[in-house]
Amino acid sequence: RKVEPCYAFVGAEVRALRQSRQMTQQALADQCRVTRASVVNFEAGRQRVPLHTLLLFAQALEVPPRALLRSVLA
Repeated sequence: RKVEPCYAFVGAEVRALRQSRQMTQQALADQCRVTRASVVNFEAGRQRVPLHTLLLFAQALEVPPRALLRSVLA
């Protein structure tokens, strides 16, 4: 079951940026201190992304947090 559409948009941004950096879900999970299953669920829009985790994703992906919210803010 998907949560609000904004989480699916954020998850898609995380996935696209992660893939463009040739980073695995496990590597992102390790850097952000979450499980790989959480990364899978965040990327699929099935799980809400807590603010502190969003900031960790941005740091791990070397982008400003706003980049992960691009689709939501547009």
